[in-house]
Amino acid sequence: MASSNHLFVVIGVKGMPYKIRTKLIITFFAIIFPFLIIMGSIAVYNQNETRKATSMFSTITKEMAVVGQMQVLIVKALMPANDYIITGDKKYIDEFRNLARDLEKE
Repeated sequence: MASSNHLFVVIGVKGMPYKIRTKLIITFFAIIFPFLIIMGSIAVYNQNETRKATSMFSTITKEMAVVGQMQVLIVKALMPANDYIITGDKKYIDEFRNLARDLEKE
């Protein structure tokens, strides 16, 4: 009996007789509230970390798209140069210059 009175002295309720129902409710919430606060803090932290990771993923994806476009343009620009080397036809020089200009715009 002294230990249950000690619990209520810590809470700040001394000398007031409570029903068992009230004691159980107070004890239940004394356990649940700290748990809920801790779990809420963890959830907020995880949500922020997920947002940061998603933002970083989005940035990397955009950069990869630009790099992919540049790779395609480089391959397209190299074909006329290769054709000129093989055939010696001057029309491939102009095509190469146009494609090189497009590559520089990217």
